[in-house]
This record gives sequence, C-alpha cells and structure tokens, in this order.
Amino acid sequence: SNLAFNTPLVYTLITPASPLWPACPVPVAPVTYGTLDGTPPLADQAQRERWIEVCTHVYRAVEIGEGGEALRSYAGIDAAEFFAVATEVFFDRPHLLRDEHPDLYECLHDFYGQDPATRTDR
Repeated sequence: SNLAFNTPLVYTLITPASPLWPACPVPVAPVTYGTLDGTPPLADQAQRERWIEVCTHVYRAVEIGEGGEALRSYAGIDAAEFFAVATEVFFDRPHLLRDEHPDLYECLHDFYGQDPATRTDR
C-alpha cells in the first residue's frame, strides 16, 4: 500500500501569530496551513500518482535497510525527511542516486525541472 506518501500528517506550525513564537529558538518561516507528507505540489494527477508509487517503493526499501549508499537509514525516519534527503542527494550526488534509484531520480528530475547528473563530472 502507499501509506508513506500522501498521508495527511498535520503538524502544528509555529507562526508569528502563535503564542509560542517568542519561545521558538529557531526562526520558522510563517506558514498558515499545510501538511508534511513528503509529497510536494505536483503538476497533475499523473505526476502525483507516479510520485507516490515510486517514493513509497523506495521509502519502504530504505526502512528495511535497502536504500543503498545514496539513501541511508536517516531517510527512513518519515516521508518528509525522505523527501529532504532524496533532494539533497539529487543535487549533491546525482550520479549515485540515478544509478541506485533511477525512478526516484526521474521523479525528482521532473519535479525540479533539472538534471544535475548532466552538469557534473563523475
């Protein structure tokens, strides 16, 4: 099942209007509403379905220790962290991600509209 992505995990967001704002030790960008489920805003339903299918499959592999060198166990903490780690690897080590997880690389390529593997030397 596709439980890891597109799951409505709602987080309390601390904004300047919140009574917790002065106590917040780290600046937080003001956000009125949102969910953190590892699925970014995508162009259309087909891209969203592909994202959910691919990311759920790779996320499950990471959870059981089969994320390879590109996606180590930290990427399996939750879906939002998976997205953050995958994005970092996409830009910092694009060849590795493309080699180990070509479908994920393709999803990130489509989302960001960039192909960092073509800009970097191995």
